[in-house]
Amino acid sequence: MFFNCRFGSETSTRPMKRYIYVDMGANWANTLDFYKTTSHFNNVSNWEIYAFEASPLIQPFLENYTLWKNGNGEKPELKFPNSGSSNDLKNFGARYGCNVQNDMDEFRECMLKKVESELCKLIPNASLGDINLINNRLNEARYRNDKQLPRYVILCK
Repeated sequence: MFFNCRFGSETSTRPMKRYIYVDMGANWANTLDFYKTTSHFNNVSNWEIYAFEASPLIQPFLENYTLWKNGNGEKPELKFPNSGSSNDLKNFGARYGCNVQNDMDEFRECMLKKVESELCKLIPNASLGDINLINNRLNEARYRNDKQLPRYVILCK
């Protein structure tokens, strides 16, 4: 979802623009930068990206990824495909030695066998659902991003 919003401020009658992208299923961060595909906003640098992810196993990766995107840490390594659907997964078939021409169930089973050991290492981080953390992030969202870089915020529950 893209929003190009104008809000007034308490100190000015001139509206302030906000450029907001909401990713309602951020998954493995493979859709976080879709806001860049809006060609008529190419010159905007102060986007606000709000990412939501329901899966407790994905949330810790997404937290580290958004920290990295905000310049606070190293880019987390993902040791399996950052696929959001079975069709996306097909793009990784050759790399993992799984025949995309097979029946879809056979293909998914092959891919699962290839990445299962890494998937089993995923551990939820309950602190990402902490109400104080969520409130702090929602409070941050109340204010326009005045930096000349995008601001990435993840919200989990």
